[in-house]
Amino acid sequence: MSIFYDGCFENEEWRLNHLYFIATKSQGVIRFKMNKHQLKMYRGLHTRNAVLKARQLGMSTFTSILFLDRCIFNNGTSAGIIDRTADEAEEKIAKIKLAYECWQNPPDNAYDHVKDPEDREKLKMFTQNLLLHGVQASFTKSSVDFTNGSKIRSGLTLRGQ
Repeated sequence: MSIFYDGCFENEEWRLNHLYFIATKSQGVIRFKMNKHQLKMYRGLHTRNAVLKARQLGMSTFTSILFLDRCIFNNGTSAGIIDRTADEAEEKIAKIKLAYECWQNPPDNAYDHVKDPEDREKLKMFTQNLLLHGVQASFTKSSVDFTNGSKIRSGLTLRGQ
């Protein structure tokens, strides 16, 4: 593997900004890249985080992608999303499902952000090597179960099991 990608597998911030895709209203499916609000939250995370009334800052998208990444790369991880309505909670699982499916079947524009053809091929190879990591997911409307023992749940309330 290229020295350009050495250490990226272990670098969560790099993975978040390079490996996942989201749907937008105006641009369709695009690569996720943390905005300044998401980056500030990411760098200040602790064990319990609450985001109150953060409209249009992308916090629900950020937490959805973060939970997906942590569940894939950390065996036995549990994550929970509490939302205002059941429909809104299910929308977060749908975001996670889209990002997971795009990781396995990247959209046509997946590598357009990499201008150098050699680096584009290296990123494609790197992504394929990550797929060999082999964590599979099964989805319901309100949860995701991973083959490595990780799980994401969403709902109006969450209780330990």
